[in-house]
Amino acid sequence: MIRFQQDQENMAALLEMMLATNQAADPRARLHQALDWLMDRVGVVSGGVWLSQSGDLVCLAQRNLDTDDVAPQISQVLAVAAPAPLTHVYQSDLLLTVLPLGSANAQSGALAVVTQAPLDPNELLLLRAVAAHLASVIAQPQPAPSAGKEASDRLWEEFLGHAAHEIKNPLASIKGYADLMLRRAAKDPADPYRKGLVTISQQVGRTTALLDQLSDITRLAAGPLSLDRHEADLSAIVEQVVQEYQAADSQHPIALDSAHTALVGRFDWARMSQVVGAIISNALKFSFDGGAVSVLLQRSVADNGSALARLAVSDTGIGIPIDEQERVFERFFRGSNTRGMYAGLGVGLYVARAIVDLHGGRIWVQSERGVGTICNVMLPLAA
Repeated sequence: MIRFQQDQENMAALLEMMLATNQAADPRARLHQALDWLMDRVGVVSGGVWLSQSGDLVCLAQRNLDTDDVAPQISQVLAVAAPAPLTHVYQSDLLLTVLPLGSANAQSGALAVVTQAPLDPNELLLLRAVAAHLASVIAQPQPAPSAGKEASDRLWEEFLGHAAHEIKNPLASIKGYADLMLRRAAKDPADPYRKGLVTISQQVGRTTALLDQLSDITRLAAGPLSLDRHEADLSAIVEQVVQEYQAADSQHPIALDSAHTALVGRFDWARMSQVVGAIISNALKFSFDGGAVSVLLQRSVADNGSALARLAVSDTGIGIPIDEQERVFERFFRGSNTRGMYAGLGVGLYVARAIVDLHGGRIWVQSERGVGTICNVMLPLAA
């Protein structure tokens, strides 16, 4: 049961890392992104990636780790072609783990990371998988900008879309059986497997959500998302999403001010729920511990007199630098004051803006660093 749970967590983590490191075309930038991800996810203090070229170590990417400090350990791993990670005492309270990358363009490479505590077997397994991914990044040829590159990008996006679909099928079965067993275990409060089943169900749900985001990205690359719009009350959509997020997060109070007024328009219920959820999720994620989140929903009027709905989600979080406020809607973007601090793919607001645009609306943010952020959405209502 525990091993199965760890496998699910590893799969979700690796998917997250691979998506995050695909946001840059330059291999060195992708290696740096992978190091940032490791520092956030595995507790890595510093690290780097090296290649051995003609007997010399060439640093391709590093975070707070100089070649001279780790050259002997890396050379040792490359000399013996060690198939597994080797750990050394780096300093009195730090450990250095060196992982071979295998062959990259017929050259040996290594990933070195520094941690404060010994890595457990599950973390070592994850690092080995990351090292294998980095080897493929280094070995991948970089075509010159051309129509061929655009075709290659389309094929890659199609592959990701198909892969996401195929992975979701077994995950649905896993979650179904886990939830069934959990319902049976609920009849016995002392059931020792209950906690593990809850974790499995949650992790599969998290993995499925990542795959859904991946599917949306590939769909947007191919063209606009398809919507299933019907007459619906935006107030009901927002109230439902707020209730779901409040039930899942007891650390942050979420205050909804909607005056219980019906705001009827032609909305895709599922997609609009996705927009509201992405905004609230960001507000919760980037708020300080216990920081309150406020959700305002009200009727407004456009300059031409047409009816609008205004949604404003406010937090008391870290805020967004003023020169980056428009960029938060870019694919995979992370603010300079949040990198390495929070998990996620950085695509929630990117997809949200696409959905809002398709509804004929507008989304934007207002923010002040250290004070908080307001994410605003304006949507047309039925006449």
